[in-house]
Amino acid sequence: MDNPALHDDVDLEIEPIVLDERAVAVFEWRLEELLRAGYDEYASALAEDNRVDLHVACDLRRSGCPEETAYRILA
Repeated sequence: MDNPALHDDVDLEIEPIVLDERAVAVFEWRLEELLRAGYDEYASALAEDNRVDLHVACDLRRSGCPEETAYRILA
C-alpha cells in the first residue's frame, strides 16, 4: 500500500510555538514562590494554573498543611 505521507511532495504545515514572555515570567515567579513556601511535587501544576490564588497556596503550606492536601484544596 502506498502511503502519501512518505512522499516528498506532501506539504506539512507546522505552526511555531510562540511563548508569551510575560506569561513565562509570571509562571516562573509563581513557581519560585510556591517552591519557597514548601511545594515540591505540585509546584509546577499550581504555578501554571492562574485560577489558583498564590497567597492562599503559600499560606496553606506555611501553616503546616501537607502538600498533597493543599493541592487537593486548591485544584
